[in-house]
Amino acid sequence: MQFQSVASLWFALALPAIALMYMLKRTYDDTIVPSHLLWRKALREQEANRPWQKLRSRLLMLLQLLAAALLVFALTDPVLLKGGTAAGHAVIVIDRSASMSALAPQDAAADEGSGTASAAGGRTMLQAAAELAGQWLDDQPAGREVTLIGTGPQPEVLAARTADRSALRDALSRLEPVYGVTDDAAALSLADSLAREEEEGEIVLFSDGRWLDESSQDLALHAPFSLFDVGTEKGSAPPAWNNVSIAHFGIKPEPEGKAGNRGLVTIRNESGVPRNVTLEVFAEGKEGTVARAQTTVPPGEWKSVTLGSLPDAAYYKAVLRSARDVYAADDTAYQFPPASQTHNVLLVTGGNLFLDKALQLAGARTIKANASSFEPDAETVRAVDWVVLDGVSDEDIRSAAWRQLLDAKPVWRIVDADAPPEGTMARTPSGGEVKLKPHEVTRYTTFEETHIGRIVTGDGARGWGEPIVTYGGLPAIYADIRDGRPMLTFAFSLSDTDLPLRPEFPILVMQAAEWMGGGDRRQLGVAVAGGTIEVPLSPDADDARFVPVETAVAEDEAEERAADRTEGRLSGTQTVPAVPGLYRFVETDMDGRELSGRFLAITADPRESLGGSSLRVSRAAEGRAEGSSAAPDGNAAEAGPAAKPAFAQGASLAPWAALTLLLLLAAEWEVYRRGRSG
Repeated sequence: MQFQSVASLWFALALPAIALMYMLKRTYDDTIVPSHLLWRKALREQEANRPWQKLRSRLLMLLQLLAAALLVFALTDPVLLKGGTAAGHAVIVIDRSASMSALAPQDAAADEGSGTASAAGGRTMLQAAAELAGQWLDDQPAGREVTLIGTGPQPEVLAARTADRSALRDALSRLEPVYGVTDDAAALSLADSLAREEEEGEIVLFSDGRWLDESSQDLALHAPFSLFDVGTEKGSAPPAWNNVSIAHFGIKPEPEGKAGNRGLVTIRNESGVPRNVTLEVFAEGKEGTVARAQTTVPPGEWKSVTLGSLPDAAYYKAVLRSARDVYAADDTAYQFPPASQTHNVLLVTGGNLFLDKALQLAGARTIKANASSFEPDAETVRAVDWVVLDGVSDEDIRSAAWRQLLDAKPVWRIVDADAPPEGTMARTPSGGEVKLKPHEVTRYTTFEETHIGRIVTGDGARGWGEPIVTYGGLPAIYADIRDGRPMLTFAFSLSDTDLPLRPEFPILVMQAAEWMGGGDRRQLGVAVAGGTIEVPLSPDADDARFVPVETAVAEDEAEERAADRTEGRLSGTQTVPAVPGLYRFVETDMDGRELSGRFLAITADPRESLGGSSLRVSRAAEGRAEGSSAAPDGNAAEAGPAAKPAFAQGASLAPWAALTLLLLLAAEWEVYRRGRSG
């Protein structure tokens, strides 16, 4: 038997309270009084002599105690466990997201002194999930058919409806983490469609309990659902996400008069305690570290470290080392030196110091101007590389000189919610939900806990490009390429948000500046594993391939992969490798001669570094929830401590307890009615 709500046992304190009331109940003995004038005196003497009574057996009291105990029993939601004898089609879903490559809790505790989150010191959570799934298979009837599904960009059927245990175990032994974006809702939907085909079908999910796919949180399943949480040791609370990560790695030239480059590394501490970290930077072609720094990052905060005098190199690698760090995929970052000199940026603003300073930190040379008093000329067109319009109204830039400048340069516009452009209006977002589309501008940002008061939207915003950030259901940031010129639009005023006060703001501005300046022309930049990028191809290129230089996670190996083709020709849109690390995109001509070899850095999905939230799913229909974590009343099932390997189903005893309670109440009333309260 299992109790689903152990906290309800606190109601058992009502039992001694009932007994106490019987002990304090007034009782009177028959006493002969010679005169009615002495009644009050005799009554006072009885009450004074018997304030407490010896607890005697009373039928009514026993019935009330039994009814109260039965009510407490029902409130604990008892379930009578039955052995795993289900014979219907079972669908196992294995969470293969990047966070599953972190060390399992018990192995992480044993590996605290290693200084790195290496799986060589213990099992990863994906390996623990495979072992737990194997134990679950051992508890099933020999002939039970099982389908094995792995999460990924698209759900992958690893073993299709088979009773062959050796085939299932072989598929479990070959599990590899997916470091890119995973569509978890699609995996659960596929499992639900397969399991609901039979009366006894069920879904069994093995996960670390951290779930990033918000769409799956509202998913309603029809089949019984059980979650085995490998991220929590049995009988304990979910552990803290002890992760320290490199949130951003940027390279810019040293100030004028100095040779080399300067690196800026932003470190994020997701744990609940201060973390002492060591940061090492390596340069291509140089032996050993070229820069090293030690710092302490407060719990739940960000900290930036600047490392100067880096030698010239084709690429740089930053490595973070910290004790008790459970997740290794975000401890290494690659970056490339800027392809050109400092950009001259025309900043048209009313005096935004936050934006001006952030642009300067990004390596831009700002030329400040006021739209009401400044008119661009031919020299302005020659001098500036791109333009930032901060809160500038359409009326101030209607002149021919302004149109000539804006039609020739990349433009980053930050609209004014107090004076929105024609065809638009300012609206208040409905909540703070943030949805990001993968893009170079938002690569290392999450907009977590960012508040935006007003967002400009409407028909006039259709020409701003494609939304890459949506806040509260409204597009907040747009990006577009117009005649080869990057165009960026913030549909909100910086005065209507606390974004400039967030640690992400300098990162966002730096990434925006890199994109507005044309990006890194010599290299392909940074991309999320398994994602897609636009690759400018050489006119004479006949073939191309991704060649691994090194991987960011020591336990994973990357293989050389041919580039994607469309209708027999090299495609300008390429799917990047799935393992984080450094690669070269090598192009060759028809004779096999190498035309170019550009570097590409691959990272894990940066959202995985944050740990995610507990998975919650609900049941779409009643009547088949016996033994499942998703209750038939439609309540959600939430990730909790790891389930025991022996899969068990249960029948709720609460309805029977309620029926017995009604019978007891009827008996109690009959006893009271007959005056047999004792």
